[in-house]
Amino acid sequence: MTTEEILAKEGVKHYDKDIRQMTTKELKANFAASSSGKIIVAKVIKNIVWQVYEWVKADQEQVGGWLVAKTYQNQLNSQGILDISFANLIIPENYTPQEIDLYKYPLPTDQRSMTLNQKWIEQGGGINGQMYGMEADSMPRSRIRSLVKKEIEKITANL
Repeated sequence: MTTEEILAKEGVKHYDKDIRQMTTKELKANFAASSSGKIIVAKVIKNIVWQVYEWVKADQEQVGGWLVAKTYQNQLNSQGILDISFANLIIPENYTPQEIDLYKYPLPTDQRSMTLNQKWIEQGGGINGQMYGMEADSMPRSRIRSLVKKEIEKITANL
């Protein structure tokens, strides 16, 4: 199956509007069961996850991805979902020194960006404490799959 077929099967699609900002009427129009009219929470969550994925993918700055992840975590926390964690896989430790040299790029230095960049650096971002980022799609897919599998195994080991 293609990605598009899987998404269609799961009822996942692109939304221009932030799903988290939709009114009850909009949520029902997009995510309610036709028989009962009740909102299907699993469908909402799948679409929120997809929307965040689209935002991160579209964002050209590593800092932007970090910011989206933090915002998403805060939103989940505000809804009472507290036991969550994010695993950032696009970190220097997951690249060879040659790949880092090839894929790193300097972060923007305008005032707004510098404030965000500094926060990100303080929380362990950047490359060797310097203002560099890396594109998420720079990592080979096979390595991403392997890293994701390891993270899932860590999470499910104690279930």
